[in-house]
Amino acid sequence: DSTIDDNDSKIEQEFAAWQNKVGFNISTISDSLSPSERYGLQFREDIDPFHSQYFVTDEQRQLNNTAAEEDWDLDEIEQAKAVEEARAIEDGDLLATQPHPVDLPQQRILFLREKAMLRSQKKRRKLTGENWSVRTDSVHNLPYWFNSDTGEAVWDKPAILAELEAEEKARRFMWSSLPSKCLIHVMPYLIPYPERMSCAAVCRQWRVAATDISFVKHVWPVEMGALAMDRSKLATNHFCCIADAVASAVPGDTIELGDGHYWVNEPGLTITVPLRIIGDENDPSHVVIELSGSIEWMSGGGWMEGVTVRRPRLSLEQGREMLRVLNGGRVDMAHCVYNNEGSEGAVIVVEGKGSRGEWNDLVISGSGEGGCGLLIANGGFVNMSNSRVSNNADDGVRAMERSGVVVKESTVKNNAGLGLILEKFSNSQVNACQSINNGVDAIQKDSESSYNCNIGINGPYIEKCISSSAEVVGQNVNSVDDSYHTNRGKSGVSIKRESSFVNRTDSIGDSVCTTKGLDIKDEFVQ
Repeated sequence: DSTIDDNDSKIEQEFAAWQNKVGFNISTISDSLSPSERYGLQFREDIDPFHSQYFVTDEQRQLNNTAAEEDWDLDEIEQAKAVEEARAIEDGDLLATQPHPVDLPQQRILFLREKAMLRSQKKRRKLTGENWSVRTDSVHNLPYWFNSDTGEAVWDKPAILAELEAEEKARRFMWSSLPSKCLIHVMPYLIPYPERMSCAAVCRQWRVAATDISFVKHVWPVEMGALAMDRSKLATNHFCCIADAVASAVPGDTIELGDGHYWVNEPGLTITVPLRIIGDENDPSHVVIELSGSIEWMSGGGWMEGVTVRRPRLSLEQGREMLRVLNGGRVDMAHCVYNNEGSEGAVIVVEGKGSRGEWNDLVISGSGEGGCGLLIANGGFVNMSNSRVSNNADDGVRAMERSGVVVKESTVKNNAGLGLILEKFSNSQVNACQSINNGVDAIQKDSESSYNCNIGINGPYIEKCISSSAEVVGQNVNSVDDSYHTNRGKSGVSIKRESSFVNRTDSIGDSVCTTKGLDIKDEFVQ
C-alpha cells in the first residue's frame, strides 16, 4: 500500500509540474500532447467516455429533480399530435386513423387491394428485370447492376436479364437459337437413340442440350456405401448398382462408373438396348466390376471403355464366359481388361451371324480348362488392335464355322494351346503382331478353311512358338528365333521379305522355308 501511495504521489507531482508549465488553457494543453495522447483523450471523451459512479448518480438525481419540477401542458401536446396527423395524411404516409366501425370492412378491402397491387408490381418487376438498373461505382468508376427492390448489387448481368435476351433472340432466329434451359427440359421426352442423337445434329446449341450431363446415369461404387443406400431416396439418374441402371436404360443411354468396385451378382447382365458403359479411359484398374455370371450383349450397338471385369475371389462360378456377344449383337470396346481367372470356360465369346466387335487396347486372359481367350463362332467377326491375349488355359484366339478375325499390332503369348486357330471355313488377317511362347503353335488352319483365308504376320517377330501351315508375309519380319516349323502335309511356313539379299530355300524337316533377304540361323537347317 505504501508503494502504491508513493506512485500516486509521484504521478500527481508530475502532473502538477506539467500543468504549471503549460498553464490552464485547454488549447495549450491539447497542443502540448503527442498525437497518440490526443487520440487517447478524444477516444475517452467522445467514443468511450469513462463515468465514475459518483458522476452517474449525480446526473440521475439532477434529471429526476428536473422532471419533478417540469409541468406538462396536455392541451399543447394534443394540438401537436393533430398537426402531425394532418401532415401524415397529406403526404400519404397514413391511410386512415380511427375509422368508424361501419367503415372497417371497406377499409380492410381497400388495404388488401393496395397490398396485393404493390406485391404484384414487385413480382412483375422481378420477372421483367425492371428492378435492375446500371449504376457507376464512385470508387472504381465501374458500372454495376443494382436491384431497387432488394438492394442487391452485382457486377455481372443478372440471370433474369440474360434469360430475357436469350428468349428475344430465340423469337427472332427461331429454333436454332432456342435457349439451352428450354431445350434441356424438352430432351428427356426423347429417346437418346435415335431421336436425341438426331437432334444433336441440328446445330451446336442443340448438341449441347442433347448431351447434357444430367442425362447420364451414374452408379455409386461400394466404397461410397452403395449397398446400404435407400433406392427411394436416390437422385434422378443415380443408382446403387449396375443392374438397376441397365434395367432402366433406354436405347442410347450412357452409364458412367466412377473409381471403385461394382458387384454384379448372378445371373449377370443382359443388355438388349444400345448403350455405353464408361469408366476410366486412362487407367481401367480404377474401375473394377466383380462379375458373377456373364454379360450377355444382344443389342445391335454398344460401347464399353475404361473398365476392368474380373471374377470375385469367393466366386463359385463354373464354366461361364465373362462376355457373350450373341444374336447379331455388337459391342465396341477400348481400354478394357477381362480376366476370367477363377472360373472355367472361355473369356469372351462372339457367336452368331452379325455378331461383331471393334476392339482397341483390350486385355483377354485367365480362361479355364477347355476354354480359349477369344472364341468367334457361327459367323461372328472381331477386329482387334493394340491388344493382348495371354495366359489362357487353351488357345488364345479361335475362329470357327465361317467366322472372321482381324488382329493388328497385338500380342498373343503364354497361352497353353495355339496362338490363333482357324477352323471350318473361317478367315483371318494378322498384321504387325507378336506370337510369343504359346504352347502348341503360333497360327494354324485346318483343311476345311478356304484359300481366301489371308493369314499374315507383318510384325517384329515370332518367338518360341511352333508354327505350321502358315504364310508369314511382311516388311518387318526380324527373327524366328527358337521356333519350330512343321508342315503336317501342308505347304509349310513361307517367310517372305523384299530385300537385295540373295534368295534361299531351306528344308526344315518335311517343310520348305523360302526366304528373300532373311537369314535363317544354321541351327534351324537340319
